[in-house]
Amino acid sequence: MTIKAGVGMSRHHNPNVAGREAAEQALQKAGVARPDFTFMFASIGYDQRSLLGVVRETTGGAPLTGCSAEGTINGDDADESNFSVVVTAISSEELHWHNGIARDLERFADRVHLMRESSHERLLERPQDQGARRPGPRDA
Repeated sequence: MTIKAGVGMSRHHNPNVAGREAAEQALQKAGVARPDFTFMFASIGYDQRSLLGVVRETTGGAPLTGCSAEGTINGDDADESNFSVVVTAISSEELHWHNGIARDLERFADRVHLMRESSHERLLERPQDQGARRPGPRDA
């Protein structure tokens, strides 16, 4: 299974230039023309609608998830200025991504808690010889 991924970053103050630069870098580093999924994180100095529009255009309208942030991290560099955008382009022949919105999660808090407990219990039941590590206090 091959996953191609690339990360691009721009600090240009113009949202159209910054979005295009970051998206083009990500596509080039991933070696793809259109990714299957895109992540975008941008600091608060940009007009977010303009930035989002140019990133979506540059990535061919691929599904996109992200948010505005107080800063960005691209693996090599962190930036807490008002003008920084990071785009990650991901493509795979076998994995498929979908984005969505979950609303009113507080109504289902009891179910989420039960699911978390169930997952934690299954992890504890794994045999040690399969490389599973027992969760510690930081895992709770």
